[in-house]
Amino acid sequence: MASGRYGVVIGGSGLVGGAITYHFHNKCGDFHVLAPNSKKLNLRSPAAIPRYFKKERPDFLINTAIASLGHDTEGIYEINYLGSLNLANAALALDIPYIHMSSAAVLRSGENVCEHERLELSAGLADYTKSKLMTELSLEYLHKQYGLDYTIVRLGIVYGKHDYKIKGLHRLLFSIAAGTLPVLLTRRGVAHSYTNLRKIPFFVEHILNRRKEFGGRSI
Repeated sequence: MASGRYGVVIGGSGLVGGAITYHFHNKCGDFHVLAPNSKKLNLRSPAAIPRYFKKERPDFLINTAIASLGHDTEGIYEINYLGSLNLANAALALDIPYIHMSSAAVLRSGENVCEHERLELSAGLADYTKSKLMTELSLEYLHKQYGLDYTIVRLGIVYGKHDYKIKGLHRLLFSIAAGTLPVLLTRRGVAHSYTNLRKIPFFVEHILNRRKEFGGRSI
């Protein structure tokens, strides 16, 4: 991509979005980003999204926004699914890459899980998982039918320097392992997949520079 292009990061005040925004502001001269807050761009307002992007006309779009744990089913649906879908339509209208942060929650549980081993959409899934799964299916449809240039990045549980959800032994292990710890143990017999926050911005930059390789893929 040409030097000096700029994009929009949705969810820039969050852990992942903040890391991406900081990276592009301070460590990457090729790209520049805007990170509008909810007052400037409300994902729960369908009319606000096309209006914002018609004005700004960015060169790429990165969506890291997720509904907070306190949201009810309707809020999760509006932010995680409808918001993501409306952003995808905005990217499609502008013919720009759309990088969507999804979750490993859409994959089956267990060991040696492959990228294609996605859960079946069903009413019994948790609201968060269901919203992420519905979004992935919709983005694939928009790609096949209308040519949306998207990349889905599935994250495990994200931990990093500014994440205060981990405490005690986990924080000690994280510090000793210098961010290379592959799993975090939560209770006997249970280990969760884990994503190092520091790696995400560099990977996003990598896939923005290699659209032919990563376009239309879930990673």
